[in-house]
Amino acid sequence: MSQRRRLDRERLEVYYVNLLLAFRPLLIIVGLLLFGYALLTIGSSLLVGIVAGVLAVLTLLLGNFYPVVVFAAKVAAWVVTVGRKEEKL
Repeated sequence: MSQRRRLDRERLEVYYVNLLLAFRPLLIIVGLLLFGYALLTIGSSLLVGIVAGVLAVLTLLLGNFYPVVVFAAKVAAWVVTVGRKEEKL
């Protein structure tokens, strides 16, 4: 991997970490609402309740734990930059 692509990926990681940390209170609220929805729907539809519960746990982890935020930012930056071609100067 070239130095330029690595720097682009690191810049994106820093941007995504700051973005996730800025919206942390919103992530916690959304996670709690999803968790409540999961508890309400698990009686009527087991699959929907489990999916909503998993999404709620992931959202709450993003809102509460810094290492999870860093890992999610790294994965997101990798996904965005994986298909880029290198520009020639």
